[in-house]
Formats: sequence, C-alpha cells, structure tokens
Amino acid sequence: MVFQDARLFPHMSVSRNLNYGARRAPPGPIRSDDVIDLLGIGHLLKRRPHSLSGGERQRVAIGRALLAQPTLLAMDEPLASLDAPRKAEILPFLARLKTALKLPILYVTHSTEELASLADTLVLLNAGHVTAAGPLEEIITRSDLPFAMRDDSGSVFTRPRVRCPGASSRAAREVVLAAADPGPTSAHNVIVGPVRAIAQDESKNMALVEVGLGGNATLLARVTRDAIERVGLAVGRDAAALVKSMSVEILPS
Repeated sequence: MVFQDARLFPHMSVSRNLNYGARRAPPGPIRSDDVIDLLGIGHLLKRRPHSLSGGERQRVAIGRALLAQPTLLAMDEPLASLDAPRKAEILPFLARLKTALKLPILYVTHSTEELASLADTLVLLNAGHVTAAGPLEEIITRSDLPFAMRDDSGSVFTRPRVRCPGASSRAAREVVLAAADPGPTSAHNVIVGPVRAIAQDESKNMALVEVGLGGNATLLARVTRDAIERVGLAVGRDAAALVKSMSVEILPS
C-alpha cells in the first residue's frame, strides 16, 4: 500500500527504509537493484527522509512497498500532496513501473492527468458504488457519466490512433465542432465522424458532444448549448472536430 504521504521512518536512511519492507517479505521476483534503478533513487540511499523533496520521498515509499513483494500494489492518491512540478517528476516513474514490473496496480485518484498517463481500465465510484467500469478511452468520454461534466474532462487515444509515442490527450474544451465539410481552416487536425451522443447541462449553458472515431474511440467536445442548433449537430449526423495542435498533450509510453 502506498498512501498520500510517504510515511517513511524519519530515523532511518533511505536504504534502511527500503530494507524494512524487504525484510518482512518472502523471497519474490522483485529485486532491490531493479527497484532502485527503476525509481532513480540510487543517489539517495544514505540520506534521511527530512532531506528529500516530496517527490523523492514518495518514490522511496513506492520502492519500500515494491520490496514487500506484493501481488497487487494499491496506491491511494499518491500524488495528492505534491505540487505540480513534483507530480510531473514522479508520473514517468509510475508509468515505467507499470510497464517494467507487469504488476497489477489499483490506483485511486481524482486527477484526469494521472488517469490519462497511467490507467488501462477506469472504474468510477460514487458513495462507494460502482457507476461505470471499462476501458479508459471509452469510460472517460461517456457524456452520460458525471466524470465527463468536469472542467478538465477530455479524450485519450492510445498509439494505434495517433502517430506519436505513448498516448495523446485532448481537452474537451479545446475541441471546436463544425459541419461535416468545414472548408479551409487554420486547424491542422480536422476529424470527421458521426455524433454518438449529446448531453446538455442547463446549469452551465453547455453541452458535451461525443464524436465517433471508429471502434470504441470517441472524441469529447464541450460546446455552448446554442451551438447545437447553429451547427446542426444531431445524433447520427456527421460533424467535423477541429483540434489545435497546441491543445494535444503527448503522454509518456
């Protein structure tokens, strides 16, 4: 288990904190040298927790949990207490962790950025009950779910759908919709597909529109309610989604 705060023993060095988990575990496939290399903490082994940054402390906490030889790693909002630079520092390590160790991870978070970088399967919980579960690309763009109504909602596409390493993320508020044949435009990314669903939020005078991209892939667009009629958007009718290159975020492999 990895918590929001690192919970390291302050009187122990980084090396002793790591060994604390290893000493209490049966022999297993996760080797100490591999974990230290994977998390980039080799230069910290002799230091005490008070001399580490927040991101460094959290990486050591992850290492200690791994050396307990878990069959499942549970992480409870492990980046919630970190500022933006520290989050950016540790996210690539978490992505490497998932790939290199092939260890199932149950990751609890409210952050769309963390989901887009790490998740394969997304489970939405409300008051302890599962409201939806399935592939990240599918669940994150469903306009009938509360998650899509968040200000930071958007779409995530993995490598088969974009020509870039890793995955790409597009914020719903950065997508402009037009008629199926918009003519010349300054946007480099013009994607045409059928409108799959329209969900209107009267309290915010906005609507979420799902544009199908083939298979289960969906592009989510946030538009004003009056745009539905002006553009002629309707379920089953094709629409053109215009995405500025600057609004596409490339996530690590």
